[in-house]
Amino acid sequence: MKTKALTAAQIDTLAQRLSDTPIEPATSAKKAGDNFARLLAARIGAERAALAFTSIMIAETFDQAEARLTLVLDYGNPDPSGEPITTAEEEPKAAPAPVVGKRKAIRDQAESGALPRPLRDLHHGAIGGDGMKITREFSPGDRYTYDFGLCSYKNGWAQVDTAQEESYFGTWANPARLLIFNYREGDTTLREAASPEEFAAELREIDAWNRAQGYGPAKIDPGYDTAMKVVFEGLGLVDLLH
Repeated sequence: MKTKALTAAQIDTLAQRLSDTPIEPATSAKKAGDNFARLLAARIGAERAALAFTSIMIAETFDQAEARLTLVLDYGNPDPSGEPITTAEEEPKAAPAPVVGKRKAIRDQAESGALPRPLRDLHHGAIGGDGMKITREFSPGDRYTYDFGLCSYKNGWAQVDTAQEESYFGTWANPARLLIFNYREGDTTLREAASPEEFAAELREIDAWNRAQGYGPAKIDPGYDTAMKVVFEGLGLVDLLH
C-alpha cells in the first residue's frame, strides 16, 4: 500500500493528544515518531501500541492517521463490565453463563457485561510470532449476544455482512485491534492479525470464500462511525464497505 509519510509537525499533533502537558516540537519525523510511540505505549501498553503505531503511521493522510488514533483511544480497549482489564500475569475473571432464549433477554445480558469467554478474555495474553493467531472456543447462545455486547459499533466493531447472516451466524471486524471474530452455532473463532496488511488480506479472503460458496459478496458495515470507515478506507478496503 503506497503511503505518504507524516511530517514531524503532524506526528507532534498526534502525540499532543496523548500528553497533558505541551510537548516540544521535534526536529525530525523520526524523533517525533519515537516520542509518539513512547506516549502511545504509556497510554495503551507496549504490546497494543506496537500494532496501533504501525496502523497510524501508514495512513495515507494526516486525517486518516488522526481518525485511527481516535478509534484506538475511544474503542481499542473496551471493557463494558467496568472491571479492570486482565494482563498476561492475571487470571481472567469468570463470566456468567449467557442467557439463551429470546433476543431481548440476550441483549439485556450482553449490555450488562455478562458475556461468554471468547471476547471477555481478549486481553489475556498477547499476539506472538509471525502470522495470525487463531483461537477457537464454544459458547452456546446466538449472534445477538455479540451484536449488542463486545462486538457492537460502540466498541469499535463493524459487522461483516454476507448472505449467511442468521441468528446462529455472524462475523465482525475490529480495525483498531486488527481482530476478526466469527460465531457459528456456538462455535467461535477469533483471528488476531499481526499487521494491518494481514488484517486486510484476511477480510479479502472472507469475501472471496463467500463469493465462491454463493454467499458473497462480503460487505463491511461501519454503521455511522466515520472514524471507523476512514480506517477501513486506509486499509484499501473501500470496495468492501457498505
